[in-house]
Amino acid sequence: MDPRGQRAGRGSAGGEAHSGYTLTLDQSVDLSTLGGGNMVETANERPEASPLVFHYFDITANSSTNYDIAINDKIRVVDVIVIKRDATGIAGDSVTVKNSGDAISDTISMNALAVDDIRRATSLVDGNSTVSGTLRVTAVYDGGGGSDVRCEVIVVGMRIA
Repeated sequence: MDPRGQRAGRGSAGGEAHSGYTLTLDQSVDLSTLGGGNMVETANERPEASPLVFHYFDITANSSTNYDIAINDKIRVVDVIVIKRDATGIAGDSVTVKNSGDAISDTISMNALAVDDIRRATSLVDGNSTVSGTLRVTAVYDGGGGSDVRCEVIVVGMRIA
């Protein structure tokens, strides 16, 4: 099979980049080598790096803690995904994604979130979603019986500079 996958639509010939391809992979691929949803016609053309970036936070401690990542490129946060790990949380357990100290996401509750459940941010604050310094996840641990804030937080951003 052509390594670029099967064509799902028609494009023009001549080595220009086209959308409309379905990429089928038999092994893992570094997503940074794919260009913004477009595939190229010839091996001589190199797609630009993906405009999407993924920042991973592993919330391993059952404590109220800030987890920081330094952002080198300016990004706009477009999605926040939380995957619950270890044990079900209670009402006071939560995480919030922030631009330094200012909230980007709503407070994402761990209440009744069972192991392997996924929860997403339901809102992103437009004025705070552009980050060019510190991307932070603030974990709040209730500390009561059955409390558990351990989770994975994946922040999806779009490079804008």
